[in-house]
Amino acid sequence: MDFSTSIAVERKLVNDERTFRRCTSFLNPKGDDVVLLMEDKERNSRLDLLEMDYYRNLIVDDRFSQHLEQTETVRTNTFSCRSESMILNYENVRVLSAIISKQIRKHYTSGKAGLNIWHFDAENGTVSSLPMTITNWRHEVLGGIQIYISDAVEKEIQTMAAASLNKETGGCLFGSYDRDHNIIYVYYMVPAPEDSIHSPVSFVRGFKGLTAEYERITKLTYHQVRYLGEWHSHPKMPNTPSVTDKKQFEELWEEQQSQDLPFVQMIYGNNGLFVAAAM
Repeated sequence: MDFSTSIAVERKLVNDERTFRRCTSFLNPKGDDVVLLMEDKERNSRLDLLEMDYYRNLIVDDRFSQHLEQTETVRTNTFSCRSESMILNYENVRVLSAIISKQIRKHYTSGKAGLNIWHFDAENGTVSSLPMTITNWRHEVLGGIQIYISDAVEKEIQTMAAASLNKETGGCLFGSYDRDHNIIYVYYMVPAPEDSIHSPVSFVRGFKGLTAEYERITKLTYHQVRYLGEWHSHPKMPNTPSVTDKKQFEELWEEQQSQDLPFVQMIYGNNGLFVAAAM
C-alpha cells in the first residue's frame, strides 16, 4: 500500500516481481478528494495503467474539472527542498482518511480493480463517491520499447476512420512515458483540427485549436500529459507505412528527441492498427 504521493514510488511497486496486489491512495491538492487505485487480484489492471486511466478521466469527465486545482500555499523556513507547503483542512483529512481505510478493505476483499475518488463537501457534510472508468490496454513491444494503448483511443480512431471512408483522416496522440522502464502510455487522442487537409491518398494535420486543447489537458492533469505523436488512416488500404509516412516518422522523431520526448506513429488501415515508436 502506497501513500507516498510519489509517482516514482508507485512505478517502482509496479515493476516489483512479487505477485502481491498493490494499491495507492492520495489526497488532491485542496484536500477535499481522496483517490484510490487498486489492482485486481490477477494484476491485469496494474497501478501504472490505473494511473493513466486516472489522467484520462480527468481530461474527459467534467466531474473532475476542479480536482487538481491548487490550494493556498505557505512559505516554510526549513532547509528542505520544498520551499512551499500546501494548506489542508485537518478535519477534511480525518474524514477522508477514515473513508479510504474502509474502502481499501472493501476493494481488496472484492478482488476487482478499483479506480475511485471520494469527494468531501465540508459545507454540507456529505461525501460523494465518484467512480472512474477503467479501460483495457493493447500492449506492443517494439525494439525494447513497451507501448500501452488504451482501447478508448483505439475505438476513437476506428470510429473516425469509419466516418471518413474515402479520405484519409488523423489526429494527435497524447499520454505519458516512463523512461526508466522504456514504457510509453497512449490514452488520449485529439481529432483532426478543422484546418486539416484530407484527400484519398494523403492527410495534412492542421493546427487550429491544438494549443488551447494542450493547455486545457495540461492544467487538468497538472502537467502529467505530453504530446506523443500522430496517427492517420489508410482508407480501404493496408496500414503499411508509405515512403512519406516513414519520412514523417524520422522528421518528427528528430524534433521530439530534441526535447527529450518519445514519438509514436499509428496508421489505421483495413487490416487494423500499425504502431511505430522511438524513445
